[in-house]
Amino acid sequence: MCPCVLRGRNGWFVLALFLSQGFQFGYQLWANSGGYLFSDNTFYETPAWSLASGKGLSIPRAEWEDPYLTSRFLARHPDRDATHIPSVTFAPGYAWFLALVYGFTGRSHLAAVLANGPLLAITLASFTGLVFLCLKEDRARRIALFLGALFPFWAFWAARIMSDTLCNALLATSVLLWLWKKPGFARPILVGLLMGAAILTRPYAALLPPVVVLLETLARRWPEVRRALIVTVVSFLCLGFWVARNYSLFGVPLVTGMGLGYNVWQASYEAENGRFSSVDSAAFHAELARLGIGDAHFVEAHGRFMEVVWSRVKAEPLTHIAGALTGAPRLWVSQGRAYGLPLRLVLGAWFGSLLVFMVLGAWRAVRDRDARGLTLLVPVVYYTTVFMGLHIESRYTLPVRPLGLILSASGIDWVLRSASLRARGL
Repeated sequence: MCPCVLRGRNGWFVLALFLSQGFQFGYQLWANSGGYLFSDNTFYETPAWSLASGKGLSIPRAEWEDPYLTSRFLARHPDRDATHIPSVTFAPGYAWFLALVYGFTGRSHLAAVLANGPLLAITLASFTGLVFLCLKEDRARRIALFLGALFPFWAFWAARIMSDTLCNALLATSVLLWLWKKPGFARPILVGLLMGAAILTRPYAALLPPVVVLLETLARRWPEVRRALIVTVVSFLCLGFWVARNYSLFGVPLVTGMGLGYNVWQASYEAENGRFSSVDSAAFHAELARLGIGDAHFVEAHGRFMEVVWSRVKAEPLTHIAGALTGAPRLWVSQGRAYGLPLRLVLGAWFGSLLVFMVLGAWRAVRDRDARGLTLLVPVVYYTTVFMGLHIESRYTLPVRPLGLILSASGIDWVLRSASLRARGL
């Protein structure tokens, strides 16, 4: 980060960003003590410990196994250790990171979460760099830094053994390097490696580089097309090595063993039942049992989920279209499921206003043909489009929240500027 960023009043806002997020992270560490391993992220943590223990990226069959993967692996490799099956249920990036941590500390959940601290700091540093690159006026920059300081969910999720924090750091850094104007091939290669690592951590960004290639081609910005092609090729090579590994082990070119079927099915279930903020857990699992799906993580469960989804969509297409359309704002407005009604209303109002200002900031970037603002807009629209048809969690937008907050700051700055001009009669 350029030292000039830390000078003057801007420096105080940067300091407030890091201190606020550091305090929030410390509080969440304390509040979640003993509960750092969250939800189904055992599919990252268990393979990480196996890898750190010299068993490769694998899951002990005594703890969990997918019959489909087990049968294919044993058929192709009858001479291999049958007590552990190579892990492919989730993408490997965060498991590799955890294995590195465990190699130094042993199997310590506290160490795993503490290791998210530097990743959070990288995200904040990249966010700060983007703020000063993309916003020209100091007031807009300070607004963005202030919004970042208040944002509660980077630290909230960093205090759990989740893949999000690593993905956040990788994607934010890759966008910063993409916007950092410097000639040569080294930078797009580095961006491609970071994007490849982000995709191998959470695969949802896999099509983002090709989308950038398409948009730059339509704009006839040929130097940018070449850079985007380099990024695409490098990131796809990273993904390709992982897929080749899985093909050699199982005989099928898997990215992950668990497909999107479960997530799509959850979205269709919620749309069909009109429940967009909470779901009756007992009824939800009873429906899974009725479908004959004992474990949603199994490879073959994906096909069954998709069969059910298509039958639902065909029967009630308008219901599911409405569910997808409502998904866009719900991604950006936290539903606060774990909190009481008063706090949920406050969070809803706050994030709802940020969404409105983000749209204003996006409109401003389009109107002014602001190249950097438009660059921020592309991942924001991409992530929104990808997730609006899936089971909605505002956590999914965490990798592009830095970009969204910058657009929101631009929108707020525009409103303040317009109000000031009107007050002066201009």
